[in-house]
Parts: sequence; C-alpha cells; structure tokens
Amino acid sequence: MRLYIMRHGETEWNVRRLYQGHSDIPLNENGVALAEITGRGLRDIPFDLAFTSPLRRARQTAEIVLRGRDVPLAEEPKLIEIAFGVYEGCTALPTERDPHPDPNLLNFIRDPEHYVAPEGGESIPGLCMRMSAYLNSLIRRRDLQDKTILLSTHGAATCAMLNAIDPPEGFFWRGGVPYNCSYAIVDVIDGEPELVAENQICYAPA
Repeated sequence: MRLYIMRHGETEWNVRRLYQGHSDIPLNENGVALAEITGRGLRDIPFDLAFTSPLRRARQTAEIVLRGRDVPLAEEPKLIEIAFGVYEGCTALPTERDPHPDPNLLNFIRDPEHYVAPEGGESIPGLCMRMSAYLNSLIRRRDLQDKTILLSTHGAATCAMLNAIDPPEGFFWRGGVPYNCSYAIVDVIDGEPELVAENQICYAPA
C-alpha cells in the first residue's frame, strides 16, 4: 500500500488567516489552480482509489487532482479537519473589529501543547487519537494492501496522521503548517507504515 496524504488547495479563509475547522469553505481561484498544477504533477501516479474529507475544499481538491481519470472517490468523515467550535471564522491576528484576539488562537499555531479546545471544538490530543485510529484501520484493510491511495484532507489532520507514523520531537506542526496541495507519501509494508516524504509540492512556493 502507498498513501498520498494531501492537504486541500487554498481558500479565501486561508488567505485571510481565518480558522476554518468544519466550516465548509470552497477553494478560491488560486486554490483551483494549485490543484490543477498538482494534478499534472501527479499524472503518472497510478491511483487506484481516493478518500476525501466531506468538506468542499478537500473534495474539490481531490476531484481536480484526479480529473480525467477513472479513480473511485469516496467521502470519509474521519478525514475531516479539527473542529474549532466558536473559533471558526476568527483570526489570531489583531483586527479593527477585534484588536485583542484570544491568545489561545495563536497557541494553536505557535504553542499547540498549550492550546485549549474552545466551546464546541476538538482538542489536539483528540484529533491525534482520531487520525491515528483511522490510519490504523486503513492500513489493516487486506483488500487495499496492493493499492495506491489518495487521501484528501486538511493541515492539522495531515500532521496528526504523520505524527502517528513518525513522531516529531515535541512539536505538533513538524516543520510547519503544510502547504496547500502539499502531500506526504507513506508506504505500508507488512502492516507497518513508513514515511517516505512529506510537504511535497508541485509548484514554486510564494
């Protein structure tokens, strides 16, 4: 089994640095373009099937990357992003409307060990448990052992999965928040996942 774990393309909320979580925000024009470039970059990868988060930004990314191919695409609720609850639509940056945002918002990016899940939100340990359980259930599927699979998901969800495979030295975000349309490659041999590459992109970063 080989997994390509991909973060979705750019959205307007990414540009504005708003916390998205379960908010169903579509790709913006640049996000569509990045997915198209990524699809061309991965055109020789023989995907057998794909799973996507139910959120539009992830589904659109998978559909664009796989455009023109006969690759089955199924929604997988467990691939959804961490829920931010009352933080969804907020930013950690000072604004005219909110010059003193909750410092806990910034903790999510800069100090995740001290991030506290807000009302209606999911904790980082909870996300890690969810993604680890999903990954373990996927790699145990006997019918998929010889398959190449695309997983279209989100930034925090991606890091949580990779941390289950290759634990970082104390920092949830590894080298930083994954680029939009970046992907990690994971090989599964005899039921054991091995991280081959991460944060790979098919375009020049800005």
